[in-house]
Amino acid sequence: MKKVIFICAGFFLLLVCFWIGIRIFGIFNTYRNVSSANAPNIAVNQIVMASNLKEAKKSSLNCRESRWSALYL
Repeated sequence: MKKVIFICAGFFLLLVCFWIGIRIFGIFNTYRNVSSANAPNIAVNQIVMASNLKEAKKSSLNCRESRWSALYL
């Protein structure tokens, strides 16, 4: 039983380190929308996630609604 707990704890620790790494290097960032400029797509005070994995193109705003809360570190 202890082996399973250590493996699960190690995996969770690895995921937390991975999340911190992608936040530090700016691969994924979360932002809170403070204005209604993109209404009705993005509401005021809604949390959005941005990535620099793919270059942005003109008129390519993609909005996806998520019911999950953001994790701030």
